[in-house]
Amino acid sequence: MGAARKTRGAARAESTSPAYQRPQRTWAGLGSGALCDLCHRPIEEHQIEYEVELPAGAPVPVLNLHLGCYEQWTTSEPRLA
Repeated sequence: MGAARKTRGAARAESTSPAYQRPQRTWAGLGSGALCDLCHRPIEEHQIEYEVELPAGAPVPVLNLHLGCYEQWTTSEPRLA
């Protein structure tokens, strides 16, 4: 993937990124075909999918994320100590 395409993808992901919340539980496995909640592309069967259960009261109860999107989501949001 070219650098320009990665940059556009990262910019799009940041603009639609769900806010980081400490997960209640996280599972990983092969993709289910669900849309990634960060980049909005399908998570295909040959890709790693993270399913993140968020705390009660979160805007959505579960996030489905590609491996790379999960890493971006967990490292790009500011954290309070």
